[in-house]
Amino acid sequence: MGILLIATADSCLVMAEPPAANEAKFQGTAESPASDQTNQTEDEGAANTDALPGRFQLTSQQEKYLQKVLEAWQDRTKETKTFRCEFVRWNYNPAFELPQFKDVPLVVNNGDLKYANPDKGTFRVTRVMNLDTKTGEYKAAKDLHGEHWVCDGASIWQHDHKNKRVIERKIPDEMQGEAIRNTPLPFLFGSQAADLKNRYFLCIVTPQEYAQNEIWVDAVPRTKTDSGNFREAILRLDRNTFEPIALRVYDPGDTYATYEFSNVVINDPFEGIKRLFAPPSVPFGWQKIVEMPTEATARRTDPVGETESQER
Repeated sequence: MGILLIATADSCLVMAEPPAANEAKFQGTAESPASDQTNQTEDEGAANTDALPGRFQLTSQQEKYLQKVLEAWQDRTKETKTFRCEFVRWNYNPAFELPQFKDVPLVVNNGDLKYANPDKGTFRVTRVMNLDTKTGEYKAAKDLHGEHWVCDGASIWQHDHKNKRVIERKIPDEMQGEAIRNTPLPFLFGSQAADLKNRYFLCIVTPQEYAQNEIWVDAVPRTKTDSGNFREAILRLDRNTFEPIALRVYDPGDTYATYEFSNVVINDPFEGIKRLFAPPSVPFGWQKIVEMPTEATARRTDPVGETESQER
């Protein structure tokens, strides 16, 4: 399948699902994250293939199997007109100052995401819970909003709750219809086999105990652009439907996050496309910021010297 993306919180005190139960689902890559062993050229930003872990050095048989997986995933993606699901995201920081919590999620988010082929999507966090290191319990954060963005095909809109802004980032004409694939979590938005192989080093890392029902795809970015978003990602797909089950994303730093998807609905005939992906209104007291594409800004001559970000 191709898609991804997580804002109000209650004051109740709750216990999150034990992290160990979720961690076990991602025990299958014996080597450390590939990003620890990669570097990039100054010109093209491609990872050094000699520095990649051995699992990315594919035999001809492994290469053929990977190609079959990518093509099957691509074919199923073509059939997807609309997609929506809910998710839980666990955020980890192995370098946390209290070592007893290095393998414990410090933040747990709930959210939902929606997608309409080829270039519309929303990603919204609906609840943020922080770990109380004194009690080991998770408290819903007060007055803290998670990520929320909308792509309507012509612009990507972001809600910046902290600064009370709605930011509109214009998509260049030549990228419209394609830009949604270049988000930090690109696998869940339109998966083209050739594009995936051009952008990432890929291998299949499905643990034996999951092989009957799932396919796990491991990816390391080839370019500086993608490696600025993440350094490695492992996606779990349903073997029969190619729907996303879970995703682990290792950030460029030491942190990482695990997403788990549920209540997946595909091609709902009653999905209200225009309403779901309509540009958001600007709340009273907020600002609207418009960021123009670099190319458009470079071509424009403005006597008052406006910058790319314009307050409206």
